[in-house]
Amino acid sequence: MYILTNKDNVIIEISNIYERDEEYRNIKVDNHNIAYAPDEQINVYEVENIDGNITETKYCYTQEKGFYENADYREPEPTDTEKIQQLQEQVEKITKEKEELAEQITEIQLALVESDMEV
Repeated sequence: MYILTNKDNVIIEISNIYERDEEYRNIKVDNHNIAYAPDEQINVYEVENIDGNITETKYCYTQEKGFYENADYREPEPTDTEKIQQLQEQVEKITKEKEELAEQITEIQLALVESDMEV
């Protein structure tokens, strides 16, 4: 497994494949190619195991420190589609909770009516 980092040690790629073409300044990784500028620094490390929580941009890597969190990382803002989906899920949850509460109120009311009849 290969870890590619930028000059700040931020992981830019985790890949099973690593082939560097210096002539065209291109790096072949799993599902795509990475083009890089002549002055761009890309570090490559071969590692045996990577914890499943390690992701690009969220973590950094050096041989000395190993994996560590990127202090500058910020969660990406959700897209409008993701926001709409989240709101739809919230509406469905609230609607279900409302229906359950309505059923509970009805059961309580029926229980009260039955207890009044017994008296």
